[in-house]
Amino acid sequence: MAFEPEDVIAYLFPHKGEGFPDAASAVGYKKNKRRFKAAERTPDSARDSQERSGGEDSIDENLIENLDGLVLLFSHGAKTGAGIVLGHSDSSDVVLRERKGVSRSHVALTFNDQNMLVARDMGSSGGTRVVYKDEKLPRVKGSEWLIQGPSIVKDQLPVLDIADKMQFKVVLPQHDVESADYIQRVARFRLGTAGPESIMGNFGISSGSSTQLPTGQQSPSAVETMFFEQVVGRGGFGTVTYAWNEHIVAFRNATFFPEPRLEIEYVPGGSLDQHNCLSTIERTQILCQLTSALEYLHNRPVRITHRDIKPQNILDSERGERGIVVKFADFGLSKESEFLQTICGMPEWLAREVLSLRRPYDESVDIWSLGLVLAWLECGLPNYELGMRRDSRAWAKEVRRHIQSHCYQTGSVLLSWVLDNMVVEDPGMRLSARECHVEAWQLMKSAEEPRYR
Repeated sequence: MAFEPEDVIAYLFPHKGEGFPDAASAVGYKKNKRRFKAAERTPDSARDSQERSGGEDSIDENLIENLDGLVLLFSHGAKTGAGIVLGHSDSSDVVLRERKGVSRSHVALTFNDQNMLVARDMGSSGGTRVVYKDEKLPRVKGSEWLIQGPSIVKDQLPVLDIADKMQFKVVLPQHDVESADYIQRVARFRLGTAGPESIMGNFGISSGSSTQLPTGQQSPSAVETMFFEQVVGRGGFGTVTYAWNEHIVAFRNATFFPEPRLEIEYVPGGSLDQHNCLSTIERTQILCQLTSALEYLHNRPVRITHRDIKPQNILDSERGERGIVVKFADFGLSKESEFLQTICGMPEWLAREVLSLRRPYDESVDIWSLGLVLAWLECGLPNYELGMRRDSRAWAKEVRRHIQSHCYQTGSVLLSWVLDNMVVEDPGMRLSARECHVEAWQLMKSAEEPRYR
């Protein structure tokens, strides 16, 4: 069966290896007949093609021609506004075999606000991930992954990993994503083909309950938040690593001669010190996203401490109806070390142990600084007097008094949580980045607004 190229969202093919059996079963399942795409070559011609090209899926064209698969079309639409749902429920758009780790409504393929295809885990029992090359990350519940991987692995096809024996290679057709026709197709697709009552009934949502506010690009919950990492160069001063993480500014390129030079992405929205009137949900999103980034930095084999967290070093990548997306920038004072002693950064944003002469400190200083940023966003900070630099404890106490006073006045749940868990004088009593992210995720749920009215 021929498909109009502009109508194709993506192709799904069983991923060779352990993930092949159940994916192949889903491809051939009669309930998915509408989306079935048969292989176009005979076994002999397919084998010849593979030998010439160097492997089963070394180029997209061979994979499309050599294997049975599923085709996802704009014209097919989706049963709900969630997108094309994969799960073992008969109400799913792509019905999977009921297997260990596969939920009734497991993952949805849909588009984000930038018209990019994403995989959104629907609170499955086993989680979901997208593998871009050979990274060994866990599947994560409630996660969102871009299907299109980083440019550094453009020769690899992404793998949608649903369960141990159910993994799909994803082939994305070439589209002019800026054309009016493509944008219109995506907009129509995102509306779905069912009304709110059908949507809520399909996923067990009553009309009186609230659902999670869409947050744009979410980090993959609280387990592991780094999507992809690859060493791209080594020099006399260390190693340059390409790390693809949603809430850290992207590294573009590095040259070492005649002098070291790094190229970093341009983030158009400016820094947080240029923003005001952020909503409670936006502030909670910032907490959730940046604790995700700190979780990655602080849990590397040799942990990285940013050491200069302040509003000027947090950039607005995207802000709209779905909320805000921010990224850490300016790692000029960051340190990859287990032992830290240097006094660096703006003193009003520093934890008091950094200002203690020659006493070692650890990555928990980033938790204090990020907590102050959240407090500043909600209630500002008291004036920093020059003499306080000689008495770091005085500044810490003044900051806490200021925040506590605002908590009493407003009853802010977010600010009270920041005071109890992040802006804590004793570094040993602060939550770790991972613990912060887990609890921030819960705060997101409590701060959510109804999606359907």
